[in-house]
Amino acid sequence: MKQIEESQRVLNETIANHRSETESLQRAMQKQEELYAEQQRRFEEESRKYETQLQNLRSQTEEAQRNYEKLSRDNEATQERIRAAEAANQQLQNAYQELRDRQQSTLEHVKKKPWYKKIF
Repeated sequence: MKQIEESQRVLNETIANHRSETESLQRAMQKQEELYAEQQRRFEEESRKYETQLQNLRSQTEEAQRNYEKLSRDNEATQERIRAAEAANQQLQNAYQELRDRQQSTLEHVKKKPWYKKIF
């Protein structure tokens, strides 16, 4: 009988130890699940932030490209206006020089004849 009681006691201790280990493992598993859930939540949050930043960068890149293209067109138009202004300036300089040459020629012609001889 004593042996049965001892066996029963050992068996009860073993069962208690197994229960304790099982509860400990369940707590550890619960903790791991909580940690995993927290990591998953953080990952999803960071992924959303990354996607938002990526979309913002794409938008900024598209806007920068549009601005660059507009500036390129504006620059080309400005270059055309500069070329036209330079051509107009050259024409004005040529006309001015022609007028100066005529004036000089007229002055030389006037200097050859006295003014009173021009009247008669």
